[in-house]
Amino acid sequence: MLLASPNQVHADQAITAMKMGKHVEVEIPMGLTLEESKRVAAVEKGMGLVCMVCHTKRYLGPLREVRRRVLSGDLHHIVQHTYFFRRENTNMFGKPRSWTDELLWHQACHMVDYVYWLFDEPEIETWAKAGPNHRNLKIPMDIAMSLRTAAGCMVTSAHSFNNHGPISSDWRFIGEEETLLVGKAGLTDHEGNPIATDATGSWTRTRSSSTQSEKVASR
Repeated sequence: MLLASPNQVHADQAITAMKMGKHVEVEIPMGLTLEESKRVAAVEKGMGLVCMVCHTKRYLGPLREVRRRVLSGDLHHIVQHTYFFRRENTNMFGKPRSWTDELLWHQACHMVDYVYWLFDEPEIETWAKAGPNHRNLKIPMDIAMSLRTAAGCMVTSAHSFNNHGPISSDWRFIGEEETLLVGKAGLTDHEGNPIATDATGSWTRTRSSSTQSEKVASR
């Protein structure tokens, strides 16, 4: 069963579907709180079914090419940013939402999921800090996150809803032999030269198990 309903009902609907004997694919987030996410994971485990959560970064052509290269080389540091302006509870078309978007389980969750997939390492060290909550939205408008792999690769990530301007997201992969950039221009080297990637399925969504997504939601 595919669930693409409003975010505040994802957890309850996923649980209901699994109790009906259905495997589930649910859009992010699997829950609006860590407690909701844990309930989904517990039901999945108890029922012996699969509850998958959609994540987009794994199937983007440039980021897939980065993973192919990383698996055969050394990486020292990943620097990632996501910035845009959102101080009202509206969607991209300016329409009111019945739920409130959050940096943690949306933009930051995609980043964390990709990094876990990139290194295939389940116990990456993670720490983070959030700025003050918005007085109306009741969510942090700025988040700083850091991760460290067992081999010592650092990940530095910043997210903001306070940035004046359009949506902007970029990645910098600093390696032993080269630095790769992913942004609006696709995948390039440090001099801006384009690097060919597999464009097929670039925006196809991939899925991760709810057990891993629970770990992501908890950070």
